[in-house]
Amino acid sequence: MNINERERLEYIHSVLQECSKGNIDTAMISQAIEYVEIIREQHFKKDETYSEVCDKLDSGEYYSYDE
Repeated sequence: MNINERERLEYIHSVLQECSKGNIDTAMISQAIEYVEIIREQHFKKDETYSEVCDKLDSGEYYSYDE
C-alpha cells in the first residue's frame, strides 16, 4: 500500500489517541513507528551522517519552530 505523508500522520495521530485511552495495540504502534521513520528520513539531508544528525538534534538545530 502506497500512502502519502498526510495519511501517515493521520495514522500516527490516531494510534497516539488510542494509546492515550489505554488501548495499546503493539502492531499499530510498530506501524506508527515505521511511518515516523519514513517521515523523519525525508527531512534529513542525504549527505548527513548519523553523527552529524545527532549533533544537530542535540543543538536544537532541527527544532526550528519559526518556520
